[in-house]
Amino acid sequence: METKHSILRRPPTTRTLPRSTIEDDWQKKQLKLNYKRRQREILAEERSVCMFPTQAQKKDHQEKIYSEIVDLKRTRLERVKMEEKRNADLEKECIMYQTLEGKVFQEEDKARTEYHTHIMNENKRLHDYRTALKLHRKNQETKKEIEDGDQFMEQWGINPF
Repeated sequence: METKHSILRRPPTTRTLPRSTIEDDWQKKQLKLNYKRRQREILAEERSVCMFPTQAQKKDHQEKIYSEIVDLKRTRLERVKMEEKRNADLEKECIMYQTLEGKVFQEEDKARTEYHTHIMNENKRLHDYRTALKLHRKNQETKKEIEDGDQFMEQWGINPF
């Protein structure tokens, strides 16, 4: 007996959902809270340094700002150098491509002119051959007419009518 295919007869599958426990969730939340606490502490410290600084805090803050400025300048200079290097490389590639393209165009023109001169020479030889053939045939016809004319004259005389 045949059994029909049905969704209800399908074997049950095991689910592969991520299994998270309450402890894992609690640890994740604690990590987030600790990160936010640290950020808040850093912000409060920076604000206190800006509003009511001691001499040491002023000096530290100024050194920190100065080092950040120096780092920004250095990264900007590095970025500018990298960009100049990339532009120089691109320019070299463009020049190389243009020279290659020019060489290709010159070679194509040279090949085209050689082909045209070859065709021209072939046409000239063919023309010379045809004119020589016409001249040869004409010479043969005149020679034949001369020979036929002698026979005609021998057969009919000066006045054929």
